Amino acid sequence: MKKIITLLFLSVSFCLFAQINFENSLANTFKKAKQQNKAVFIEYYNETCSVCKKVQPILDSKNVGNLYNTLFISYKINTNQEISESDQDFLKKHKLFFKDVPNFIYFDANENFLHYTQGKADADYINTAAGEALNPAKQTRTLASRIQKGDTSIKNLYEYSFLAQLNEDDELVNKIADALYKEFNKEKLGNNASFYILKNAVFTTQNGFFDYFVRNQDKFSSIDSGQLKGKEIEVLKHIISLDLSNEKLNWTNESIENMRQYITATQYSSIPEVLLIDKRLTFDSKNTLKQLNDYLDEVINNASYNIDDSAYILAQIYEKDKSANTKKVIKKFALQLSEKTKNKETLKKLHQLTK
Repeated sequence: MKKIITLLFLSVSFCLFAQINFENSLANTFKKAKQQNKAVFIEYYNETCSVCKKVQPILDSKNVGNLYNTLFISYKINTNQEISESDQDFLKKHKLFFKDVPNFIYFDANENFLHYTQGKADADYINTAAGEALNPAKQTRTLASRIQKGDTSIKNLYEYSFLAQLNEDDELVNKIADALYKEFNKEKLGNNASFYILKNAVFTTQNGFFDYFVRNQDKFSSIDSGQLKGKEIEVLKHIISLDLSNEKLNWTNESIENMRQYITATQYSSIPEVLLIDKRLTFDSKNTLKQLNDYLDEVINNASYNIDDSAYILAQIYEKDKSANTKKVIKKFALQLSEKTKNKETLKKLHQLTK
């Protein structure tokens, strides 16, 4: 009987040790980490996420569980439940603004960030991440210094981009995207690697990867193996939308013209000027009346724009600049449009612009 009890105890102990042991709070996690001189592993996940569901059995496996229990004190944050205030404060403190799941984060016992990687349902990948988290030569934390010292490999820059995105440092993200283009072998532009950089690390049209693909859309040809297969152009359209909604972006005549071409090339919209008019509303300081005349003449006589679109553009300029000279220009074109419509509402709007 004693032998049976002993075997049963060993069996239960073995089972408990075979999976990662997760603590019930961050405070306890770091307390134990200090006591046992271990690092900390945090799984950021959602129990309903399909990838997370595949990851969980691997974290529960003997192979992964033994390694992680030896090296780390672990904790998990389930986004399907209300995240505690202390957990939210912790994430904000370390500028960890996750937009998807699953994610693996590693810290030392003193709450110093060490490493980050996206979760993946692969035991070797998860165990490798554990080793990298404890290796200064591989840690995400040391990426910036390694890059500054000249290790500007595509791999390093790509991983650094994910960290910058995680920290919501848009300026750094764009700098890294430019560095990626600089380091990328231009003879291989159009291959899978260049597309995945475009999709995952480029967030402005003012980048070499975007410019290449927008001018060489034939290179797409179902290059994506996931949800965007056959719809790769949506990546370009998404980047265009980011620039159009970016209030911090500095617009010039050149960048506006480039954007107009991008909008047309991707068929983002058949009426680009309606989207760009607010970017052009600096005519009073940067453009002559002749330029304003030429611009409006092109818009008014462009068959792609209906009368309401043209009237909208006139109204936007009118609201921005009510100087006498600009009013004269607006009035002239408003009268031209009035002759082309019998719609009472449209005529009423145009009449307002002739006063």
